[in-house]
Amino acid sequence: MKKALATALICVFCLCSCGAPSSQDTVLRKFPYPYKAMFTIQSHIDGSTVEEFEAIHTFLNEYTSTPYGYGLGLDIADSLWLYNANDGTSYAKNDDISDYMTWFHGTSTDEKDKAKIVEFYKKGWIDSLHSFGDFSRKDTSDVVFTRELALQAWDALKSESMDIDVWINHGNAANTDNFGGHTPFGTFAYQAGDDPKSDYYHTDLSVENGIRFVWNSHNSDVWGTDDPLFPLTLRDGSKIWGFNAYTGNKTGLFGFDYTWTPLRICEVLTKENLDTLVENSQYAVFATHFGSGDLWEVLNEKNLDAFRLLQSYRDRGDIMVVRSSRLLRYAAVHGNLVYETNETDTSFAINIVKVADISGDYIPRTDQLRGITFYIPENKQLALTIDGKDVPSETYRINPADETGKISVSFNWYWDGE
Repeated sequence: MKKALATALICVFCLCSCGAPSSQDTVLRKFPYPYKAMFTIQSHIDGSTVEEFEAIHTFLNEYTSTPYGYGLGLDIADSLWLYNANDGTSYAKNDDISDYMTWFHGTSTDEKDKAKIVEFYKKGWIDSLHSFGDFSRKDTSDVVFTRELALQAWDALKSESMDIDVWINHGNAANTDNFGGHTPFGTFAYQAGDDPKSDYYHTDLSVENGIRFVWNSHNSDVWGTDDPLFPLTLRDGSKIWGFNAYTGNKTGLFGFDYTWTPLRICEVLTKENLDTLVENSQYAVFATHFGSGDLWEVLNEKNLDAFRLLQSYRDRGDIMVVRSSRLLRYAAVHGNLVYETNETDTSFAINIVKVADISGDYIPRTDQLRGITFYIPENKQLALTIDGKDVPSETYRINPADETGKISVSFNWYWDGE
């Protein structure tokens, strides 16, 4: 159960099970100061060449001159593939499929774009796996994925100290490494990545190597949410977090209108949608595919205006724009934080007890509490501890009053370059 416990003398405050603050909890702020909402763009890597990837993320992530205008400096990360076994399905582009950015050539051990992928990871432009690779096939029974490819993938990532905790399912039913959304019959019956009886089983390796969050292929028309996470028990018994991502809108009883193509980015990043997040104090995870169209489809004038609009909400302190892994880690800590407070006439103490995570309770380090913010009374001595031990003063800061009129204390978010 998600919960946060606070004791002020004898009073106890809790978070409700959905992870949103209850009306009683006046201590834990929902988002890092001064933001009122948190947002991420989660790009599935389908169809991206190295050149397209670099052009898009230079504009989105960097403060530098680009052919599309001055860069926005947004914290937006992407996903990666290690392999490509696609035989020509699922693409509208005329590119040679072998040109798409992958660590290895095909499913071999020969390295292809490894150097660039490692460079992009170190820049903060990659933080997710869009499964191990593109295994979509015209004949979905012609499965190419093997457990050995999973072993090779994790060995490769670990050899470059690439710690990745977000998994995004990909593709058609030939992508048997997908997991988290299995059903005995129907659309997701093919998912075998978490089935210990399957030749395609790998979640023992993947969870051991750090995967904590999975988008399990289920579409969602929910834009803003109080909590993007839900508990998920895999078929091998592993407990991890599933997360929801906005992929489009329902049409009729069974239809779905996908908005995750490049030309439709401007239809999602609208003033109406962004205002909704701020007004409701919500999270949003927006799934898209930067690489599935030509470069102009992502960086056309309408989309450039939409990205600049998003930047303006960030710049004025309304929406915190962060890479997916950071949003998901923050939500997992915030929604499961257990803490105590004690107030006297002259002092206010906060002791963080633990994080009651789905995979097991743990006492967090300060870097695992990034962004966590507590309201505190003015003119009282603050004592901030974790498991009763003093927190180093350089790991947190005192904030001025926000829209509530209250001051707060925040654990540092991320330094430049982290």
